[in-house]
Amino acid sequence: MGLGASDNDNGPLEQIYRTLSRCEKKIPVFILPGDHGMNVGSRDEPLFEMINARNIRLTIEITSHWITVLLGKY
Repeated sequence: MGLGASDNDNGPLEQIYRTLSRCEKKIPVFILPGDHGMNVGSRDEPLFEMINARNIRLTIEITSHWITVLLGKY
């Protein structure tokens, strides 16, 4: 599961951590800066595009890693 640290669509991080701690199996989770779309800041800010491109790249890399790990178990 991948989340943005300020992703209010999925609930507060504290609630997500509590829920995950009660799960029977461990669930891999990664949290990056940003909202539901991993966007950080205002589009008017000079670093907006660079930070968001980095977040999207990391999301793809981390998700690909976990898919590879999980597929190796089946």
